[in-house]
Amino acid sequence: MLRAFLLLALAASPATAQLDPEKRQLIQLGADKPLEGGPAIGYGFYYLNRPHLYMEDLTLRLVVAPVYMDSELGLRRIAPSTDLGIDLAGGGFAYGHNEIRHGTYVRGESFNGDGFSFGFSVYHVLNPLQRIPLCLVVRPLTTLQAFQSRSTTDPNFQAPLDFQQNSLRLGIRFGGREPELGASGLELSAWYEGQFRNRGQQYGFDGDRTLRQRSQLFWTRANFSYTFPATGRYLYAGLTLGTSADTDRLNAWKLGGQLPFTSEFPLAIPGYIQDEIAARSFEHFEARWLTPLDRARRVGFGVWGVAAVVDYLPGFEQNGSLNSGLGAWGQLDGAKRNWRLGLLYGYGVTAVRSPGRGAHSVGLTVQFNIGPATWPLPFEPEAPVERPRGALNPGVLSPLTPGKLIP
Repeated sequence: MLRAFLLLALAASPATAQLDPEKRQLIQLGADKPLEGGPAIGYGFYYLNRPHLYMEDLTLRLVVAPVYMDSELGLRRIAPSTDLGIDLAGGGFAYGHNEIRHGTYVRGESFNGDGFSFGFSVYHVLNPLQRIPLCLVVRPLTTLQAFQSRSTTDPNFQAPLDFQQNSLRLGIRFGGREPELGASGLELSAWYEGQFRNRGQQYGFDGDRTLRQRSQLFWTRANFSYTFPATGRYLYAGLTLGTSADTDRLNAWKLGGQLPFTSEFPLAIPGYIQDEIAARSFEHFEARWLTPLDRARRVGFGVWGVAAVVDYLPGFEQNGSLNSGLGAWGQLDGAKRNWRLGLLYGYGVTAVRSPGRGAHSVGLTVQFNIGPATWPLPFEPEAPVERPRGALNPGVLSPLTPGKLIP
């Protein structure tokens, strides 16, 4: 293992700012279905990252889904060791809410939400002369959100009123990983985000639940990934710790699910419904192991496990703070490496179901590369994603649109 850490340091490129420097163009599809109830989840999107757009220091990142678009126009070197991204996103089903309590999907209290956001991101390297970068990220963002009842929403349930939210994210990150099979990485990071709505409000059944006007999120991450050159076997281990102040149903920490492109900082638990656990704070640990099954390394099989200790959001408490799951997946690459198919299975060891505990889910991911192959793993936490995009109608695969490469 010491040799692996040394290889990471030797292989790291000189520090650069955080706009994605690689040319990427792909189509990604994904679906996940809990077998004991709960909404199916799915997404489909076209992803383009084009550095050197018309000029050397201009980069375009574009994500297009059926009803949503997310983009960033990146300007490199606006100041020494500093990049700037101008962010614009909008469309339907971006901010909906699925109410899940004690392992049960409550259709009558779930609703859709559309939205539009704009802002910018500043990426500054604090140690430009060092081989492993230490980066500062500053991101102010304004979001307009509008909510509507679904056909299955209880007629006595009032969805939230529309609101504007201004947020500020601050982050510092040492190291990092490219989102590709075979890429090793080491990351330590710490983050803060303040969310400020233009109003607090009551909604639901006669105003029985609250949206807070001000909320704060804090989290830190440590992860390590390494591919053994001689065998192609891949190891990942990650720890994420998070807490919050004054959060509510819409912005609390959400844990559960197994698809890779459902949030910017995914907190997966295999076998669980997507976003099944609502938490004020958590400790989330996961480990993954992938091994090729053929000499060409086109066929692979992997296993993974997750354990999370949770302080539940009031109203979502369960017996015991531990939530855990086990998963397995198989992946197949095309002969020309221009497509990849992944089959996923998850077992939620401690998922609350009636009667007792234990839940199963199955999933599918498909990726088509346009041009040279750049392979995010089917489960890769550092793949180019943003925040959850797309409320899901029961039984319908609606888009969850990813966004930028995680800074």
